[in-house]
Amino acid sequence: MTRKLRQKDTRHPGLIFASVALVIVGMLSCFYGFHTDKTVSLSYDDSKSKIDYEVCSFENSSPLIGNCARRDVYVAYLIEYITANYNYVADFSSPVSGDLSYQLVATVTATENSDGGSYEFGAREYPLTEVKTKSIENSSKLDISEDINIDYDNYVQIMDDFRKLSSTADGTLAVELRIDGKITTHDLLKYVDFDSALRLELPLTKHDIRIAATVESGDNVNKNYRTVVSIDNSFKLFARLFSIASFVASLILALLAYQSYHAYNTKHYYEYSVQKIRSAYDDILVDLRSPLELKSYKIHEVTDFDELLDAYNTVHQPINFYQTKTASHFVVLSERNAWRYTLTASDYKIRRLKHKK
Repeated sequence: MTRKLRQKDTRHPGLIFASVALVIVGMLSCFYGFHTDKTVSLSYDDSKSKIDYEVCSFENSSPLIGNCARRDVYVAYLIEYITANYNYVADFSSPVSGDLSYQLVATVTATENSDGGSYEFGAREYPLTEVKTKSIENSSKLDISEDINIDYDNYVQIMDDFRKLSSTADGTLAVELRIDGKITTHDLLKYVDFDSALRLELPLTKHDIRIAATVESGDNVNKNYRTVVSIDNSFKLFARLFSIASFVASLILALLAYQSYHAYNTKHYYEYSVQKIRSAYDDILVDLRSPLELKSYKIHEVTDFDELLDAYNTVHQPINFYQTKTASHFVVLSERNAWRYTLTASDYKIRRLKHKK
């Protein structure tokens, strides 16, 4: 009987499995639903950008014959013009979209040297091309190319105007391809500033000059942009509600599983106790199909079956046994007295069986 009961104790694994499954599903939904932001990074590399240029100069021996070449040092008064190709290339970490504008601009800057250092006292800008636009759509690469001929002597004459104010002033010419605009990515969900430039710089007041070509970014621009964006949506709201419902449902199922398990086992412990008494005293028990009518008897409720046996040994009458839906009754009758021992299913606890064992 005990082995059979132990097998039946596990008859509710479905409820337990469903409860555990709901907890797991609820945890996954909770992680998805309450994870409503993420960190998005956008970076770009424009180190492959370059300026190819040549300086066209007159020969000392033949002033009317020009020669275009690229050298380390040039004689300023022999320079006729400079030809330059600006090729800006940027590789993005993620496909970007946006509208950009670009323009070639020449800037003449005059500086004065003093004991406290050098300071700028004048600058003039000269647009060399009209503002052009370029749209990019979901692309990981930006490529802009512009050609220009720079009239070096023209900017020397502009610098001469500054030198009328200060004969010791130094001057530089910078010719920049300026690129700016706003870009975004699919995950970024907002536009960020893009500002970069290719810069060709050379002096205007030196006899021998060197040319420097550099890639420069705006002062307030990050080449590595990082931000936290919200990814909340209706699906995540549903996931949050579903996770809460899953946890509540799993709790209810766990409670039902416990109650069912406890009720099932309590019932069988009750039946086990009844069957144990019936098996031990089968020769002195009389099974009744219907309850005894005891209205005319003085009923003595006993709390232990041994006391009922004492009554049986005194009156030498069989023990009557009958059951109702909720209890089992063992009764010994005499002329006007009835001794009754009752096992009630609703009050029968698991620990009662353990105690009796």
